[in-house]
Formats: sequence, structure tokens, C-alpha cells
Amino acid sequence: MFRFPLRTEQMARESKISSSPVSLERLDTMMQELKKELFEVLLFVNNVKKITLCEVNERSGNLVNSYSVEAVMSKEDEVKRKAFADHINQIGKKSRTGADVRATKEPVSYVLNITDTLGNEEKWLIVQTDWL
Repeated sequence: MFRFPLRTEQMARESKISSSPVSLERLDTMMQELKKELFEVLLFVNNVKKITLCEVNERSGNLVNSYSVEAVMSKEDEVKRKAFADHINQIGKKSRTGADVRATKEPVSYVLNITDTLGNEEKWLIVQTDWL
């Protein structure tokens, strides 16, 4: 979960995190920019399957989902993706110890379906390899 702080100019001057004020308008702009990128974000992360943007309803104070994007794979493809990620992790561990690291695995491919609450859908064929 990410929380974006609102900061008045006075708060920004006193903040140890950032000296830039963040207004509601600026936050809305940032969220719209983030929304444009979320479809592609799910192509490059292994363990995130769904991202939801939420807002607080001004009248009720309740949290409301304003946008979601989700990556869906078959169970078989999830197993392939995880096995490949584990393989890459092992290569990283070996390289830190100074061991000779060579590409030992065939490329892995799987299908990733991405959908969002606006009705957008994309189907991707992802191919990954450990060639160094």
C-alpha cells in the first residue's frame, strides 16, 4: 500500500521528507499519470497480480475503488514463471559467491492476460531467458 501525503507549503518547509507542497490537484494529476502506467507495470513484476487505486469518498468517508488492473495466468504458466524466477535467484546467489555462472536453462514462455476496470484487455506472450 502506498499513501501519498498532502502537504501545504508550510508543512513542506517543515518536512524532513520533502520540501515540495502536494495539493489535492497535484495528487489527482499524479494518480492519473500512475493509472496510465499500471497496465505496463504488471508486465515487469513477478509477484504483483493486482493493483487497485482507491479514493476516500468525501461524503461518506468510505474507501472507494476507483481503478483496478489485474494480471491473470493459467496455473501451468504460474508454475513456469515461478520456476524461472527461482532459477534466476539461484544464479544470483552463485554469482555472489564467485562461482562460475553459465546459462543452463532454456527460455521460458507464458501467456499473461491483463485487464482493467475500464474494460481494457491485453494478452501478452512473455519470453524470458537467463542468457548472460
